[in-house]
Amino acid sequence: MKINKKGALSIGLTVTTVLLAACGGSNGDTDSTSKDSTKGENQATDQSISVGVLNELSTGDTLLVSDIGTNTAMSQYLEGLYRLDENNQPVPALAEETTVSEDGLTYTFKLREDATWSNGEPVTAHDFVYAWRQAVNPEKAAPYSYMFTSIVNAEEIINGEMTPEELGIEAVGDYEFTVQMTVPVSYFLGEMAFLPFFPQNQAFVERWVQNMVRVVTQLYIMDHSF
Repeated sequence: MKINKKGALSIGLTVTTVLLAACGGSNGDTDSTSKDSTKGENQATDQSISVGVLNELSTGDTLLVSDIGTNTAMSQYLEGLYRLDENNQPVPALAEETTVSEDGLTYTFKLREDATWSNGEPVTAHDFVYAWRQAVNPEKAAPYSYMFTSIVNAEEIINGEMTPEELGIEAVGDYEFTVQMTVPVSYFLGEMAFLPFFPQNQAFVERWVQNMVRVVTQLYIMDHSF
């Protein structure tokens, strides 16, 4: 069977989305119910969900999603600092505590320490710092990078005038980070429920990018050797 570059990337990205997802707590219990610490409600152990989309998922990268179908599917198993409730109002998800300065220019997010990735690793402040820096990295060409321009130095980074490391976000510890804004943004917390603002596990992302480049190259060579 011949698999071209596009097909290989599609397979790889689909696998990537399935293997690593940010979860609001994962302890491997096998009880029939588990408790959601954000609401105190009992949940069924089987947390599977089926989502119908018109086309195959376009990507497994939260920073590159630009179509409704992929956004809808990925939003079911990934979590950000906030989620939208039934009234489309932001409510805490991975964020345990949020502090906003009086001038609206500094946000401090403290994360839930029980949140883990599906591979068991903790979701940390460093995962947000990495993802947001990638979002404004011009080499990434993220379609929603403009949504970060209210953050200090974001616009300059997008324009190639500064480095991603100079973005106004800093991890204070493993479970706390601060964000410096250029202007107050009243809907900023609502944006935290949007995929581009979700965390990314740097080691996982970089490992899969390297693996897929190698796999696609091998498949491409094989395809043309027949």
